[in-house]
Order: sequence, then C-alpha cells, then structure tokens
Amino acid sequence: MPLKISGRLDVGLKSAIPSDLSKETTASEAVDEGSNARLNFSGSSDIDADLSSYFMIEMRFNADNGAQNDSAALFKDKAWVGLTSKKYGDLKLGRLHSPQYGVSTAGRYEAFSGDSYASMGTRGALAANQWNNAVYYTTPTTSGFNAGLTFSKGEKAAANGIGAHVAYNEAQHQLPLASNKSKTSGTPPPRDHGHVLHGRLLRFWRCACEQHLRPFQQSQHHQQWLARCLHCGCSDSLWPG
Repeated sequence: MPLKISGRLDVGLKSAIPSDLSKETTASEAVDEGSNARLNFSGSSDIDADLSSYFMIEMRFNADNGAQNDSAALFKDKAWVGLTSKKYGDLKLGRLHSPQYGVSTAGRYEAFSGDSYASMGTRGALAANQWNNAVYYTTPTTSGFNAGLTFSKGEKAAANGIGAHVAYNEAQHQLPLASNKSKTSGTPPPRDHGHVLHGRLLRFWRCACEQHLRPFQQSQHHQQWLARCLHCGCSDSLWPG
C-alpha cells in the first residue's frame, strides 16, 4: 500500500493590539499560526476492480514552537481504516469525525479559499467533532445524493454517540444536513445531547456564499437555538494569466 505524507503549515507575523484595552495598551508582535498545523499519513490499495482499502492518521501541532497540540492524543484529528466501493458505499472504523463536523462543517463550506479560514468563525457552529471507537457507513452517491449512519461505542458510558447525514454535492452547490446524539460527562450522571446542523455552499460566477446553521440542541434540561454564520466572497484576477 503506497504511503502518502501531507500536511499544513500556516504561520505568519502577527501584530495586534491587546484583546482587553482596559488592562493593557501595549501592542504585541509575534510569530503565530493562522490555523493549527497538521501532519497527515494516508494510503489506499485496490482489492479488486471495485473494492479498495484505505487508512488515514493525522496529528496536530503548533508550528510556531513545535509543541504537540494535544498531550493526551497523538493522532487527535483522524485515525481510521476503511473499505470503499462504488457499488456498495464506504465503511470506516476508528476515531472518526461526527456527522455534524465531518459532513456539515470541517472547512468544507467556505466562501474563501486558503488555510486561514478557521479564524473566520464558521466552525463555531459545531459541538463534539471527533468520536472514538466509531463505525461510519456512507451509501454510494446517486445523482449527487448520499446518506450515512454512524455509531460510536465509547470506552465509557459518557462517550457513546449515534448520528446520520444526508448530503447533496455537485460542482456548484453543496447542501448537507447532519444530526447526532451523544453523551457528555456530567454531575450527576452523563447527559444526552442532540444536535442538528445544516451547511450550504452556493457558487455563482466568481463568487460564493456559505452558511452554517446549527439551529437546535436538546439536552435533558433544555433546548435552544445555537449558532449561525453567513458570509460571501468573490475573487477575480488582477491581470491576465
């Protein structure tokens, strides 16, 4: 199985005023990240004409000082293996993205290109994003549509989850809808949390508009509207070529 190594380094020089002017007035300059650095290892291998296997692991680190982003989990963002088939769909196991993160957020619906989009607030519409010990099945794509179902059996009762998605993807328009329900630690016992999230990306001419909407969260004690994010952007060449 061929090994592919990839990643991202997004570092720049930052000059900023203090976040709280009531406490400090001195501006600061520093080498800082636009978004967290990644180091990714992946590979795939054909089993027959239709079926292939694959894997992916990805760690995050701070590019300005080399420190590991999460001291508890080396491959914090991705750690999975899977089988994929055009005829039967895709089955993936491991530390996976939840439906609302992997399908409706995770930088897929951005009006602007580039690596620093994480600072634009679109990911504020998500909650729990990685699930351990998870299984995710996604149907084959037909006329741009697919659907998926996932289940996470955590090492403890406070980490179980179940979710699903329906998505439409074609060259100019992407419309996903995802929902998951998971347990979070609480005192007393763990609490159930349900989330629904919708994202969309509409492209026209040299412009794009994207929206994230996480309209609803429900727990044992309350339900509420949560987060909305909308922005548009256009691009064009300053000169031919």
